[in-house]
Amino acid sequence: MKLLINKKSDTRPKSGQGSTASEAPAYDPLTLIRFRELAKILPWSRTTCWRRCRAKTMPSPLKLGKNMIAWRRKEIEAFICQLDRR
Repeated sequence: MKLLINKKSDTRPKSGQGSTASEAPAYDPLTLIRFRELAKILPWSRTTCWRRCRAKTMPSPLKLGKNMIAWRRKEIEAFICQLDRR
């Protein structure tokens, strides 16, 4: 039995066309950010961030799984703007 492949139905982008892994994703304020990205934004250690979360002086993270947490980007940006005003 012979399989026929229709070359026109191949929807993968050719080289030089379409999106690539190196392109930056569009900005989305509803994005969740993990601690590694948060550490690039804030000048504090992991311990200081947790102390501020417990003291309610910083947005609390969302628990995404047993060993995974993330913060809402929108809340972190609002928090940074609030810090700048002080």
